[in-house]
Amino acid sequence: MSKKGINRLIAIAVTLLIHLLFVGLLFLLKVGAVHTFSTPTKEITLLPVGMYGTGEAAGGGVQREDPAPHPVQAPSPSASRPKSTPKKELLTRESSNPALEAQAQREQQKKQQEVEAKQREQARKQEEINAKMAGAFGRGTGKSPKNDAGSGTGGSSAVGSGFSLSGRSIEGSGGRPVRPQGFPPTRGTVVVSIVVDNMGKVIEATTRLRGTSVTDQRTINAALRAARKTQFNKDMNAPRQEGTITYNFDVK
Repeated sequence: MSKKGINRLIAIAVTLLIHLLFVGLLFLLKVGAVHTFSTPTKEITLLPVGMYGTGEAAGGGVQREDPAPHPVQAPSPSASRPKSTPKKELLTRESSNPALEAQAQREQQKKQQEVEAKQREQARKQEEINAKMAGAFGRGTGKSPKNDAGSGTGGSSAVGSGFSLSGRSIEGSGGRPVRPQGFPPTRGTVVVSIVVDNMGKVIEATTRLRGTSVTDQRTINAALRAARKTQFNKDMNAPRQEGTITYNFDVK
């Protein structure tokens, strides 16, 4: 073989060897990189001395000891009781002040006196109204009619009467309700609730408890009969009108 052929073989062998070395170097670098990324890192935890025990677990770790629980103290009754505010304490001190209590009593007595005075004034006005009604109705002539007293005991009753019916007047009987007849000597008042039609006739008459003080049934019946006989003026615009007739009885 010639020298030129030998040099050519050597060049080919050197080229192959370089390629093999380069491939081997790449393989080694790849294996090293895989080993580097696949190796897990260990995390080291620093534990304070004295908080955990020194014993080792089966896996070589450090065994943790739980701290002892702290005792829970039950709340005292005084702690759960609400504290009074300064405003409440001030009100308590003021309410216990004798001067304020006396003033409150005086004000209460004054109010009570005002109420009593109003009641007396109302009673006085009612008496004046009753007196005016009795004066308007009249006390009679001193002689009762033959059939005005039904007891036969010698006593008699004067009867005053009045009515309340808006816009209407009584026809006949001197403009007054018909006088009751056939009742014993009586003192008191009978109030009769009436219903009048458009012709002025009393179509209903009943005793009204409010204002009636007479308890004798014969006197009450006499008042009802007299009320039914009372004739009012006609009013075609008032088919059913309600009102009252009042009879005041007084023993003479």
